[in-house]
Amino acid sequence: MASIQRAIIKAGTALTQLAEILLTTPPGTTGPDLGKLLTMNADAVALLGHATNQLSMHRRQAIKPFLNKEYATLCSPQGPVTEFLFGDELQSQLNNKKASNKIGNTMASESPRPPAKGKEPWKNKPK
Repeated sequence: MASIQRAIIKAGTALTQLAEILLTTPPGTTGPDLGKLLTMNADAVALLGHATNQLSMHRRQAIKPFLNKEYATLCSPQGPVTEFLFGDELQSQLNNKKASNKIGNTMASESPRPPAKGKEPWKNKPK
């Protein structure tokens, strides 16, 4: 959470400096350097975007313990972040996870092959 706070503080600082430059420019002068102002503004927006992404990741991790274990991978940082916490395609992700888990459970529940005819499975036989 501290890194999120730092990003928000840096963005606030950049926006405050931007406002100060705009407010302290005397009327009738050529004005402030627009390139510098645009750079400061872009930096502030980037920092706020970073903070928003970090908050989304933190929220995912906070939800993870309450999810069914088969859906816990939805909380990974590699998942897309859109206006929705788990991305726009949550239903299709859930369907894919359910299908994957069903296949995995089917394969895990199948019994191993029986031993070849005339052969016994390896055992520790007393001598």
